Amino acid sequence: MDNETKDCAKTCGGCFGICILALISAVVTSVFAGFVFVTLWGWFAVPFGLPAIGIFQSLGIMTLFGMFLVPMGTQLALKAEKEQTQAVTLAVAFLAPMFAYALVLLSGWVCHLLFVAYPAFGLK
Repeated sequence: MDNETKDCAKTCGGCFGICILALISAVVTSVFAGFVFVTLWGWFAVPFGLPAIGIFQSLGIMTLFGMFLVPMGTQLALKAEKEQTQAVTLAVAFLAPMFAYALVLLSGWVCHLLFVAYPAFGLK
């Protein structure tokens, strides 16, 4: 093999690995986001008489709203892409939405506890 062929094989292999990693991180982030949505829905929408939903229904609702909103972490990932290596950019693109969804879940949990502890602020 000449140097050009070796470089092409190395580049294509690296791109394939990055694509697989990006696909895996997208699936993990989507499942976690669905879990957060289902949990919050159960805490705050079901008591109002709305039916409980599953993860796939929550992903559909989030996709519907996602058409109108910029996904969490996108701006941070774009900024990091200009300043960091490719591995750091992928880590930020994966961790930023996960961290944001975890914060949403934490704040929802605190609100849920307050509604349970102080029913005057809740539905009862």
